[in-house]
Amino acid sequence: MSLQSEIAAKAGECLQKANECFDRYEQIKSKNSPEIGRIVNEISRIISEIEGLRERAGSLAEQFRYLYSQASDAYLARDGAGAKALSLQGHEAQNACETINAQIALFLQEIKDLRARKSELINEIERWRKQGIEFVEAAKALRKRGKDYENIPMLFLQGMPEEYQITIVNLLRALPGDHVSRSRIAGVLYSPKVMINEKTGGQIEAQSRYVRNRKPEIVIYNQGKKGFVNHHRLQIAVAHEIGHIIYRHLLNQEQRARWSDLRSSIVKREGNSDTIAIKDEELFAEAYSYYFYEPKFPKQMPELHKFIQDIIGQ
Repeated sequence: MSLQSEIAAKAGECLQKANECFDRYEQIKSKNSPEIGRIVNEISRIISEIEGLRERAGSLAEQFRYLYSQASDAYLARDGAGAKALSLQGHEAQNACETINAQIALFLQEIKDLRARKSELINEIERWRKQGIEFVEAAKALRKRGKDYENIPMLFLQGMPEEYQITIVNLLRALPGDHVSRSRIAGVLYSPKVMINEKTGGQIEAQSRYVRNRKPEIVIYNQGKKGFVNHHRLQIAVAHEIGHIIYRHLLNQEQRARWSDLRSSIVKREGNSDTIAIKDEELFAEAYSYYFYEPKFPKQMPELHKFIQDIIGQ
């Protein structure tokens, strides 16, 4: 499965999970709503009862203060019996007030417990809604990512470290669109196979190939125990293979002739260096990759840099 197809499949899975969450949300909402409504009504009832109790407690407190004042006056008037009777009435009012306050405290605790239960029920509902939204956002992100990959070759990079997959994607998106379109390159693949160059004995990092007369595809090979050395080297290797494809399929005969003449003039001027000694196509692929990923290239080989610059229209 290509990376693009995998992204589309994952987006579809996220939307399916989102729908499942929203369905569950409606089910839990339908189940919990009656109890939530009952709790709201019960809290309202208790609050009304507390208000009545507080009003009653206030009256008792006022009565206690009045009786306490009257008892004090009776003692001062040397009316011991009257003072004692008033004092007893005052204590009764005080005890009644304390009983009511204790009942209010119990009601307040009941309200606290009911509100906690209400929050649990609401959170149970909201949890499914939030999960559904998260899956929708994940699907949107995947679709956006898939749209970013629409105009680049199909990617078959399973088994390749993810950080290097990202490097490949960024490379393809950075190069000129008509150089890496699906109409020019069929796909970019990762092979777990270790490929050895028969001439040099070194490992091949990437290679372009043609399968059954189809458009070319680029294969990135496993680098064995050493792994990929770094992102920059991988970028140059893949861009090099794209350079081969551009030379074969984008350059016309006149441009190839100009490139060959340019190479010959450099050989006459500077000698047959290792870089210039390679064939025209190989030199173009090398120059193409250096144009994008070797900062020193413009100063080292300005004529080659200018030619590539004209080719890509920059």
